[in-house]
Amino acid sequence: MSPQFELDNENKTTATSESAAKPSPAAAAKSPEIARKTATAARKGVIRMAFDDNRALYQAYMPFVSGCGLFYPTSDEFPLYPSGGKESEVFVMVKLPDEDRQYSFAGRVVWQNPKKPVMKRVPGIGIQLVGKGVEQFKELIESKIGKMLATGLPTMTL
Repeated sequence: MSPQFELDNENKTTATSESAAKPSPAAAAKSPEIARKTATAARKGVIRMAFDDNRALYQAYMPFVSGCGLFYPTSDEFPLYPSGGKESEVFVMVKLPDEDRQYSFAGRVVWQNPKKPVMKRVPGIGIQLVGKGVEQFKELIESKIGKMLATGLPTMTL
């Protein structure tokens, strides 16, 4: 199964790893201008990630990012940290497989895949999670994906 991703601001936006961000039907019904606001909402909103299974989590996990990193598929452009200043800062909410709890972290955009898919790489951004509890969260992710880390299976970034 693919991970589910959602941007949350005044307008909700949903995207999967196979597609770019698109307005949800509910949000589109509220405002005809929602398509134009999607990029703005993405830059200023909250990024929600819900992983259905450990393979999807493995594909989004970025172990080479200091602290902990997760990949978010999107065709929206985000400035990279630190040169992007406040525009490169996001708030991330993550639901891991087989867990009811939702984890929340501040984040910084530190990676960017090109808008056009290159060598099976999905367009999107890498987010460095920062703040209290990040190291424990990283350990939790690594306990879930376990042996997959040593396989060298492709991910959305490398």
